[in-house]
Amino acid sequence: MIFAVTSDQVDLYEMLSKRLAGSSTGKLENDSSNVVDLVRQQYDKITSAVEMTDDIGVQTSDCLIIPAALRQEEQTNILQRVESGGSGDDSRPCSGVGKCRCGRCYCDPRPHPDEKIYGKYCECTNYGCDKKDGKLCGGPDHGVCDCGSCKCLKGWTGEDCGCRATIDTCIGSEGEICSGHGRCECGSCICDVGEQEYFGTYCDDCSTCPGMCNELKDCVECFITSQKVRSLNCSVCGSLTILPIENVEVKGKEKQCSFEDDKKCRFIFKYAFDEDNQLLVWTKMRKECPEPVDVVAIVSGVSGGVVATGLFLLMLWKLLTVFHDRRELAKFEKERLMAKWNQGQNPLYKEVETTYQNPAYGGTTKSMEQLE
Repeated sequence: MIFAVTSDQVDLYEMLSKRLAGSSTGKLENDSSNVVDLVRQQYDKITSAVEMTDDIGVQTSDCLIIPAALRQEEQTNILQRVESGGSGDDSRPCSGVGKCRCGRCYCDPRPHPDEKIYGKYCECTNYGCDKKDGKLCGGPDHGVCDCGSCKCLKGWTGEDCGCRATIDTCIGSEGEICSGHGRCECGSCICDVGEQEYFGTYCDDCSTCPGMCNELKDCVECFITSQKVRSLNCSVCGSLTILPIENVEVKGKEKQCSFEDDKKCRFIFKYAFDEDNQLLVWTKMRKECPEPVDVVAIVSGVSGGVVATGLFLLMLWKLLTVFHDRRELAKFEKERLMAKWNQGQNPLYKEVETTYQNPAYGGTTKSMEQLE
């Protein structure tokens, strides 16, 4: 099964292909002009050469194979055993892919000009080797196919020359191979399984470890922002696969991370490693931001509170003053009533009216009184 999808959907379908056996994903051009190339590439990945031997006595020259699950027919030529020269270790003359003439094998030509059959008994081919990513022996820069097996170039190893012959890709930031918790095979870390199970690209993560939250923070924040600002280039993410989700729910070996940005908005994401030890990240696209502060309401509330407090204190002071004056007045009246001294004329008191007799005046007192 081949998923031919556009570039923005490739990452999602590649994850699906890993879970769905026998499926693969290819990038489809906008005009769908590369459909045939995609089918051809995927066909090259799943095809291989198989040799079948027969030791029964049935004398026939061909056999028709009809699979039950697929609508296709394949005709296989079965060469009869011939007692002649040029058979080598194989009982068939010239390994069944050549003609024996005068004790010498002449190998059959191949339809493709780059494919050859050779050897004393036509026992070797330059196309029957293992493939890596659809390329024979991982491609010409990894190795060459010689007599049915890959001859790897310097820096590569493995049956398909798909493994790097270096441990540099297994050394993390700490400078230790697989962080001391695994072994390096084919350029990748195989983590140890024990009381504490480690995982990750460099076997540097575990269920109780601090994890990679700080390393992934900038990339995830850029990814969330880039969904609103399409022109934003998140080069900090590299080839990291990030998938958007509605809610972050941690399962199994997944680890959750949470951070706040400059605006105090909180964003949450989780990460895990798949079966191929590749890092996957899921993030919630909507940040959790605090409610905006209503400055007018706060200022109005504070001002109203100050005024109300001032009025309350003023009224309280007035009540206390009135209460204190009334108590003092009552106290004074009580003391005045309880006083025991006699009432008399104040010796310093003078009458308002004063009469003086003029000695030079000859009138009587009576006339003076009348005059007054």
